[in-house]
Amino acid sequence: MLVSLTINSSSLMLNFTIPKRTELFLWTLVPAALTLLLLLLCTIPKHLWGISAIMPILPLTSIFYWGRIKSTEIPFWFAFVIGLLMDSVSGMPLGISALLYMVFLVALHSRSKHLQNQGFMFIWWYFAVLLAIFCTLQFIIMSLYDDQIFSFVPAFLQWLITAGLYPLLHKLFDNLAEKCQHRRWFLTIIR
Repeated sequence: MLVSLTINSSSLMLNFTIPKRTELFLWTLVPAALTLLLLLLCTIPKHLWGISAIMPILPLTSIFYWGRIKSTEIPFWFAFVIGLLMDSVSGMPLGISALLYMVFLVALHSRSKHLQNQGFMFIWWYFAVLLAIFCTLQFIIMSLYDDQIFSFVPAFLQWLITAGLYPLLHKLFDNLAEKCQHRRWFLTIIR
């Protein structure tokens, strides 16, 4: 037995059944699920000596991509939670990544209107600039926290690897975004 809900949206009657609403909801979770998956991939190779210092900041690629498209895809509270999770699994002081992820998202949203009609090279450049600011702030905060100046080389390598991986991840995100958009549209049209 299917229960249906009728929603009046712009004088268009949409008839959603529970399975359709569930699938539509699941498709809206794709950006968050992908960000969590990338967070897990970031934390897996901790047993290799020295790799944690230069491990790419994969969750930021997802936060940038989905936050650039639509601010509701990656809300501030979610970026904060991802930052707290990153701190807890990476051993950084709790709250540093959460704060920096929020600053990253604020900087992204402040210019997101300008990014909508830009080509890929400009978007990649903007990501690299925001990432450089993120890595620099993280380096400064960690140096102040530990009362010592660390080598800037690991932060630079982390920036370089993350920025270098962005085109590949951008293509993957483009394919997923197209699939999500198509399924969402299809689910709202089909009765």
